[in-house]
Order: sequence, then structure tokens, then C-alpha cells
Amino acid sequence: SAISIGESATFSDAKWQMEAHLIDFKGTHDCLYGKHLSLTIIKKIRRLQTFDDVDALVKQITLDCELSTSLLSSKGQ
Repeated sequence: SAISIGESATFSDAKWQMEAHLIDFKGTHDCLYGKHLSLTIIKKIRRLQTFDDVDALVKQITLDCELSTSLLSSKGQ
């Protein structure tokens, strides 16, 4: 997964949160609510940043997920 920890600075309601983008997840988000997940942080890939709009944020999340997939593949995860 690619994990973001901190304030969601792009949005005006910036609040502290942890958000995990589960790469290649095949289920629905509803099946995860209320569940406990165990995540291991392998490497920090970038600092939090503010984006001009949602499209720029989505583009960066896509790049982050691609980099995370590459990092996990190289570690045999």
C-alpha cells in the first residue's frame, strides 16, 4: 500500500489522518470499515505537500502507488 500520514493540506478542512491506498485490492471499501489492518512502513517516499487541485493530487497519488509497487517488488513483498 501507499500510506499518507498527516494533514490533508490540499483541502480546507485539513485534519490529521492516516490514509492507506491498498494497491491491487479486489474487494469493496465497505468490507474494510471497522476492521483492523496491520501495515508496515518500508520507506518514506516524499513529504506532505499541497496541490493546486484534486486532479494534481490524484496524479501524484498514482505516481506514489507506482513507486510503492516498485519498491515492494524489489523487496520481494
